[in-house]
Amino acid sequence: MNQKYQPMNHPIKKRILGLLGLFFSSMVWVSAQEVPSLVELGDLKIRLDSRARQAVQNRVNILKENSGAFRKKIQTANLYFPLIEDVLRENKIPTDFKYLALLDNTSLDSLHFWQMAGTAAQEWGLKINRQMDERENVVAVTRQIAQFLKKNQGDLKNWLFTLLTYHLKLDGVKDYVKKSALPFDLGNLLPLKEIAIPAQIHPDILQFLAYKVAFQDELANLPQKYELVAYNGGNNRTLNEIAQEFALKPQEVKNFNHWLKTERVPLDKPYDVIIPMPAESPSRETPKFQAGAKIATTEAEDEESFFHLVERGETLYSIARLYAISVKELFAWNGLNNNSKIQIGQRLVIAGGNTAVKTIPVETGKAQTTSTTATTTATQTVLHTVARSEGLFSIARRYSVSVAEIRTWNSLSNDLIHPGQKLKIQVKKNADSKGDSPIIINPPPTDSKSPEPAKNNSGVRSIGLKSVPAELEFGGIKLKITLAAQALIKKDVDLLIKNAQYFFVKLSRVDMYSPLVEEVLQAENTPLDFRYLPIQESTYIANAISRSNAVGYWQFKEPSAKEMGLFINPNVDERMHIVSSTQAAAKYLKRNQLYFQNWVIALLSYNMGFTGAKNFVAANYPNQDLKGVKEMEINENTHWYIRKFLAHKIAFEAEIGVDKPIRRLSPYAQTKAKTLAEIAQAAGSNSKEMLPHNLWLKRTRVPEDKPYTAIVTLKP
Repeated sequence: MNQKYQPMNHPIKKRILGLLGLFFSSMVWVSAQEVPSLVELGDLKIRLDSRARQAVQNRVNILKENSGAFRKKIQTANLYFPLIEDVLRENKIPTDFKYLALLDNTSLDSLHFWQMAGTAAQEWGLKINRQMDERENVVAVTRQIAQFLKKNQGDLKNWLFTLLTYHLKLDGVKDYVKKSALPFDLGNLLPLKEIAIPAQIHPDILQFLAYKVAFQDELANLPQKYELVAYNGGNNRTLNEIAQEFALKPQEVKNFNHWLKTERVPLDKPYDVIIPMPAESPSRETPKFQAGAKIATTEAEDEESFFHLVERGETLYSIARLYAISVKELFAWNGLNNNSKIQIGQRLVIAGGNTAVKTIPVETGKAQTTSTTATTTATQTVLHTVARSEGLFSIARRYSVSVAEIRTWNSLSNDLIHPGQKLKIQVKKNADSKGDSPIIINPPPTDSKSPEPAKNNSGVRSIGLKSVPAELEFGGIKLKITLAAQALIKKDVDLLIKNAQYFFVKLSRVDMYSPLVEEVLQAENTPLDFRYLPIQESTYIANAISRSNAVGYWQFKEPSAKEMGLFINPNVDERMHIVSSTQAAAKYLKRNQLYFQNWVIALLSYNMGFTGAKNFVAANYPNQDLKGVKEMEINENTHWYIRKFLAHKIAFEAEIGVDKPIRRLSPYAQTKAKTLAEIAQAAGSNSKEMLPHNLWLKRTRVPEDKPYTAIVTLKP
């Protein structure tokens, strides 16, 4: 790279340079940002005098002269800049050097990066032949230029003059500094942390600063549909095959890989195929992130509060039973009364997060209580079975009572107790609770790693004791959980099992749906632990709807659902189809895993979206490569969504599959143009029992536009 690089000569560029002396500040129609007197580039502060600021301002105004063209440039830059930034970070180059990629762009209606002639491209080590033209691969070009700049920075130790080497090369910059009348000397550049530049500075620097000022504020608030990433696992594969692996349409991948002139990626060296990763979260509104800012890891809002979308055949009583709440609560949360009627498609608020919910026994389906909001004014007797390693102090702390009270209630003369001993505990109860029968709580031994669910003498099942271990395995990664994280996860576990009856209502749904979900996850080669994610997202309720308008078992927003191939129209909504939605969720997680190479971060992307998870890793793990790791620490700074997922795993893992499900569910394929009643008759099922599991079907008959499976109920 000793020859001087010559960019392509464009007539329009000459026109623009000829206009640089014009003064635009009085033209109010130009919406140009005011050029600041201090600009940062890496660790260098660049101070501009008044004439230098005016020179940069003139260039900003020219860039924004054609507002339509400028908006188009902004949109394209917004798409490509994150990809360029990734390459710059790899080479420890300030990400502001992305504006250098625009320096040779002279088109008024489009945006190109690192434009160069064929001879210059070969000088940079880029291939141009019948198979490819790597000048059109922004990753390949950026990587070569980044390595070149990194080498020159090692010599100059000043980012401003390293920037000039892009056109002048190293020797050219040294010659420029020597011959110019500027007050610079290469010998005194090294210690500088701040540098003042006059208007007579090299025009490349002025133009670079103009691009930075003009673009940076506009890019900050622009949403992204895609995030482009480089994928180097495509050698000897076609773009169609790569698109299929990423669950994308072939044309979506081809649109960003015009550098490849043949269908198949060559084998002679690693090549970067550009993949357009859908940026947004499938289930939530994607937050905007400020570049370089640390992203919060705590839960910002009450995730338990959401909506229920009323379906045909549902009543207020059936909805209350589904969520283990009272009809009175539904009235209060939704401004209803005894005379209110609900309609198909109506949204009902389910404010489950702050309510001590009562529930119904799974065995009978009959409500035990009618209200959950009454003030606590009385006590109720609990029979606690002492487990191994338990003492009076730990038991007292569990029930928020004192050791002295336990001794009094049980006529104990000292603190000695033994495993299996029954202790009476007086706990507070709601004023509207009926009956004085003791609640039986039988925790299993505390030293059991995977405790079997306990049962009392009457055979009634209770929840096994849940503890958060110091290590867990998930997706092939050993998770080492710090004490602080264990305490945070334990709070979530305790909330999940706080009301045993409510827990078992959820568990009954989990037991029904888990076999179908596990079958899909296995077929998609996705970790089986993801079966806990629909519990976290919707508690396996088909017509739950979030505040982000995400619907179904896996809580898909409509754009993401359709992008993953789910049908949503007046006839069907496959977000409510347990098999189809699980297939879509598995493909989404697998796609992001291809990039992250870390199932924990792929899990996080389900909440934050691909771009959100990528930004989270960059902000919170700045000097760590999490791709392919075998161990990972879970601490108090780990994102709440990951911690909550682990809480669901701990709460439900030992409980799933212990009892037979109420009903066994099975996909049935012969559905074309049939009603649920006809499908039930053919499958030996019951159409009334099938209805809650087939809310995806919005019409009487299954459409004929594609093959659908119905979920039939069979005897367990």
